[in-house]
Amino acid sequence: MKTRTLSLFLSAVVLLSSCQEDDDMNMTDSMVTEEESVRIINSLFDFTEAKSTEVYDLLSTDIIVSFKMNPNGSIQDEDLVGLEAIRGQITFLFDNFSEINYLDRRITPANNGRTVFAQCIISNVLEGSASSFENVLIYRFDLDETGVIDKWEEYLNPVTNGEIFGIPLGSCQEILCN
Repeated sequence: MKTRTLSLFLSAVVLLSSCQEDDDMNMTDSMVTEEESVRIINSLFDFTEAKSTEVYDLLSTDIIVSFKMNPNGSIQDEDLVGLEAIRGQITFLFDNFSEINYLDRRITPANNGRTVFAQCIISNVLEGSASSFENVLIYRFDLDETGVIDKWEEYLNPVTNGEIFGIPLGSCQEILCN
């Protein structure tokens, strides 16, 4: 029940954020269809599950990735700017999880395919153990006119993360804050 409530709450947050106008994006010039944008996001998840470096081909060199949860309780986004910065995060996933799974994917295109919302359950297995890491994630992806992801916003439940990694609420551990 708690997971469902959190899921609904986060879905509402994402939908509210989608109502904000994005002045630098002209939706009438989109060359990416909604069907293609869903395929691109599914490919991102598929490449990540396969630990394939092809994942980087889907990302802009100037990508901005915002993590909308902060384990220290701040409402300030934790942003990564540029492909090299996100490459470190993806390498962390590849190196620290023997299995990466995006389950129950719900992918919804908006703005003529230039914005995509996705909700899924991540179910990962920590490297060298049988310990499973599960959480509900909600994403907002913005794609450029060619279908390259240039903005990525990620929401997940920091309470679940704290329980899994033994991090007390309100603290900031190196594993999540760097």
